[in-house]
Amino acid sequence: MNKPKRTQSRIGDIFEVRNGKKKEYRYFQFCALDYYQLNSDVIAVFEGLYDKPQDVETVVSKPVEFFTHTSVRYGVPEFYTKVGKAELVDYSGAIFKIESNREKKEADAESTKHWQIWLIGDEDPKYVGKYKKVPPEAELGLVFWPGDIPYRVFNGIYKWDNSSGGTGYFGVER
Repeated sequence: MNKPKRTQSRIGDIFEVRNGKKKEYRYFQFCALDYYQLNSDVIAVFEGLYDKPQDVETVVSKPVEFFTHTSVRYGVPEFYTKVGKAELVDYSGAIFKIESNREKKEADAESTKHWQIWLIGDEDPKYVGKYKKVPPEAELGLVFWPGDIPYRVFNGIYKWDNSSGGTGYFGVER
């Protein structure tokens, strides 16, 4: 039995994401490791929706739409394909948010008082408290399964199946 050859992914690599059977293409760069968030891969998704594959120079000339955490190597080749390498995007302003641990006895209404934010490279997050103090550009700082990335790239939200049989969404407020 022949196993598919594993694609090596390195910081700076550019990946193409296809939208199912539609002829739509988007691109991202593996740009950093975030030691604070489980040493996970950080990707920068570029703006632009294309009806045919693009060269790397065209893709990286666009601004970054958002940053997120995932495991790049587990998404290749099922969810995206490596297409090249480019100079790293500036991720110094990539900010993430997460609700910090709280005791289960707290009511859900109180949950918005326990938010933390961080930048890539921070050793510790900054506690900001109420959600209204979280910068609006902060991305959700969870590590997403590679299969969640294409849905977010093409739809602007994360989708997942929950244990109750329904479908839930992490909306992106823009």
